[in-house]
Amino acid sequence: MSLFNKILVPVDFSTISIVALDCAIETAVLCNSNELHLISVVDINTIGYLVAVEPGVMINYGSVDDYIKNAETKMLVIKENILKKHQVNIKYKITVGNLFTAINEYTETEKIDLIVMATSGSDGIKEFIFGSNSQYVAEKVNCPILTVKSNNASDLYKKIILPIENFYPKNKLAFAKAIAKIFKSEIHLVCLKNELNNADKTTEHLIYTIVEELNLESIPHQLFVAGGKNITDAILRYAEKASIDLILVNPGEESTLTGKIIDALGGQIINHAQTPVLTIKKENN
Repeated sequence: MSLFNKILVPVDFSTISIVALDCAIETAVLCNSNELHLISVVDINTIGYLVAVEPGVMINYGSVDDYIKNAETKMLVIKENILKKHQVNIKYKITVGNLFTAINEYTETEKIDLIVMATSGSDGIKEFIFGSNSQYVAEKVNCPILTVKSNNASDLYKKIILPIENFYPKNKLAFAKAIAKIFKSEIHLVCLKNELNNADKTTEHLIYTIVEELNLESIPHQLFVAGGKNITDAILRYAEKASIDLILVNPGEESTLTGKIIDALGGQIINHAQTPVLTIKKENN
């Protein structure tokens, strides 16, 4: 079975959501996924109002029927264009309601393995579906979420960041290894120097264990030890410096020692990283 057998993409037909769709298509092809699911959700509260779907682009939703009819036409065009190039089973749904509820219910009903969402980042501009909503979905939905900002699908996931702190990242490591084998990736372990020098040597032992696992499975890897006390800042800086293609994180607190990997004070990797971010629930570790 594929690592991501069923992939879901929320689509509002903006440019940024099509970027996410393109990334999902290539991921589906390379992972031999069976199904690609598309969902378009319109909030009943937006009907009849101008809504910003991305910076500088406004859409006027006149009525529910207008939106559904327009979305149906666009979905069929998207489906036809995909099928011209790829052999993948495509399903789509157009619905009215709350975005988060709709995505969560669809994910559970269809047993989705991966959600791919675009994020426009936190720039003060009112957002419709994406941006900070991607972070909220990542924290609430019980399956991995891949958030993307730009279309770098031509060279997917060749360099992966796996943050290391004071706990064994069982689920994150499993996904990192699986992705590395599929995409022939190199895993970059990132930790803080002060964590590595702790008296109880917890992080040091974890790194040794993880490196041994990667060696046994012949997965290329390297270790980066960062200064400072903020793992979020260290990850963002290293991702840019090393041209990282994917960051694996947990929603909420990454550890109780160094704070949150997705916090509310500007260290939000989902909203601030230019690199795609794969969010994996910590409780599954």
